Amino acid sequence: MGEVSVVVVNRNRRRELEACLRSLQQQRVEHQVVVVDNGSRDGSPEMVERLFPEVEVVRLGRNAGAAEGRNIGVEHASGKYIAFIDSDAVAHPAWLEELLRAMRAERRAAVCGSKVVDGSRLVHAGGRFTLIGAGVDLGLGEVDSERYSRRCYSAFACWAGAMVRRTAYESLGGLDEWFFVYHEEPDFCYRAWIAGWKVVYVPTSVVYHPLSSSLSPFREYMCQRNRLGMVLKNYELRNVLLGVGLNLAYSGVVVARHLAGLKPELAGAVVRGYLSVLASLPELLRKRRRVQGMRRLGDGELCSLGLMLTLSEALEEVRRLGGVRS
Repeated sequence: MGEVSVVVVNRNRRRELEACLRSLQQQRVEHQVVVVDNGSRDGSPEMVERLFPEVEVVRLGRNAGAAEGRNIGVEHASGKYIAFIDSDAVAHPAWLEELLRAMRAERRAAVCGSKVVDGSRLVHAGGRFTLIGAGVDLGLGEVDSERYSRRCYSAFACWAGAMVRRTAYESLGGLDEWFFVYHEEPDFCYRAWIAGWKVVYVPTSVVYHPLSSSLSPFREYMCQRNRLGMVLKNYELRNVLLGVGLNLAYSGVVVARHLAGLKPELAGAVVRGYLSVLASLPELLRKRRRVQGMRRLGDGELCSLGLMLTLSEALEEVRRLGGVRS
């Protein structure tokens, strides 16, 4: 089938998935497509089998989450390079071609990430890590401009549209399925960087993906849980202590805001995130030993490369995004 496979993880997005697969038919690069279905009940697998017989459908019969779903997709993929696109995203015709060109040009690239847009607004134009374990999407909510049109190194890629090198994916152990959904991409890319790989932002590769601003108890829970997991598993010890302290302060503000807004279910979700991390601590510490054992680049070097926000930069980004979402 060639060098490239595309993995799409889907759950109950029949209409959006059809549009996504139509856009993949317009790509200029020969490729295999694997759809991993996380227990959809809306007829998504049947639609794919009827309208796209060339696509391999992997029916899981359950919601395995984004991380495990993508790992399973990679197991079924035959390509040397594996691209990921969300089932509710649509790819520009040059999407795969530009990612493949960047991969071939940068031999140490583990991941090449696309520019992700929603209409004229940016969703992702590269990213940077933060001390609390979150990844910040550069340009989020801004109007696309020349500023975000230069290929460069990035802390992480948004896997609504990205490509990985199979050898790097396998050497790093794939996505960490503990994360289930949210922050699994920054976690993988952080491990790639400290192991000596690189992540490249490719602005000429574009996917169209809606900007989600919804906040649910599940999302609040997973984001809090996964931010802490990212810190505990990956960061050097001094940054673990700083990251946990900053998480406590940040979470205190978030909980107070939710309670003031009469949203106790969101406040409770934050607390449950902490409890989940405590329950997972032995597992996270085992993972930490493996991650630190592959480290070739220190956290300080990530900062010097501009891949991690300083505390003042992170506070400014929180202030800016508060304005975007208001």
